[in-house]
Amino acid sequence: MAYPYVFRWNNEVFMVPDTPGNGIRLYRARQFPFEWELEQVLIEDNYFSDSSVFQHEGSWWMFSGWVEKKGDPVSLRLFEAEKPTGPWHEHPASPIVEQDNGRARPAGRVLTIDGQLYRFAQDCSRVYGEAVHAFRIDTLNASQYAEQEHSRNPILAAGEDWWNKGGSHHFEACPMDARNWLVCFDGWHTA
Repeated sequence: MAYPYVFRWNNEVFMVPDTPGNGIRLYRARQFPFEWELEQVLIEDNYFSDSSVFQHEGSWWMFSGWVEKKGDPVSLRLFEAEKPTGPWHEHPASPIVEQDNGRARPAGRVLTIDGQLYRFAQDCSRVYGEAVHAFRIDTLNASQYAEQEHSRNPILAAGEDWWNKGGSHHFEACPMDARNWLVCFDGWHTA
């Protein structure tokens, strides 16, 4: 499955994979990482992609890329719930990014760094998965959302090596302890 967004809740492992055309689906691990079962469909609407679920200040939040029909520019929608199984409610400021292939599609886990939230977006403005940008979330509550781009430069872009000459579209970072992080990212190229 593409974009297998995995997280823990109540000592269990869950996954929200990319299932465009089938709504947003939540799976529970029966035997991690090999066996999964559908827990429930979180949102029925079609054409969502790369949903990212995270907890912040007592609520669960979910970013998801969305298009009205295939081929349209992507918008970023934001949802809130009391628990990851829902029910999910769309935020009043959603969509927080409208029809912008350079900023709307999620590119990995929302991170808290020094008390500040950051979201990551795929830059698909020229080609799919060309780069990844970081956005600092300044306000996130039940009625308001505000963010700003962390830097004009992407945090990941095309490189000189054979495996990432085309670009990069996913960034995953997990803190290992107070000083060390495990960071994974992808790259692509054409032959």
